[in-house]
Amino acid sequence: MFVSWARRTAIAAGWAFTVSTAAVAQQKLELTPFLAGFVPLSTLGSVRVPLSGGQPNVVDGQMKTSGAFGGRLSVWVGERWGLEGSYFLSTSDLRITSGVFSRSVDAEMHGGSVKAFFQATNEPTGTDLLVSGGVSGILHRGPAFSLANEQLDLGGVLGGGLHVVMSPLVTFRIDGEIYLYRYAFAPGFASVTQTDLLMTVGLGLKLAR
Repeated sequence: MFVSWARRTAIAAGWAFTVSTAAVAQQKLELTPFLAGFVPLSTLGSVRVPLSGGQPNVVDGQMKTSGAFGGRLSVWVGERWGLEGSYFLSTSDLRITSGVFSRSVDAEMHGGSVKAFFQATNEPTGTDLLVSGGVSGILHRGPAFSLANEQLDLGGVLGGGLHVVMSPLVTFRIDGEIYLYRYAFAPGFASVTQTDLLMTVGLGLKLAR
């Protein structure tokens, strides 16, 4: 499973790098480190974790709202559109419930996307709205998922953001993204549609013009 995940990741990264390199030769490149809030809008469904006596138990699981951080690399291919690759890490714990019993278990989420974006407005003030869409990958890890098969869940992502030009080299960005994908804890567990919201704030640094 890990080899398959690594191969898919390498192919996606290579494709993004090739496209970006060709575009950067004549267009602008922007790097945006960001802080974020991660908000799960659905439950994971059934998960298997060790509870009393260390025996594995099947319970209901849901990721918790938490902070996150990451970055985006944006390439403007045209005057009002381009391509963007992103990565984030969320320290979201897993809340498990079984009847009236509830507790949190340490967990984390790695996520990323490759998408196209379009500048929907063209204001002379330098304040613009951008919309985007593309493909995403989500990986659940940490002690809470020690009994799960490590897997990369592929899906889609839709986003929008307000970008304010602060100077010729800096852009203030507020972005929101909805990640959509299917998740199953392990073979034999039901696959459940997941919807996660990521809200980010960061400063875009222009690396090339």
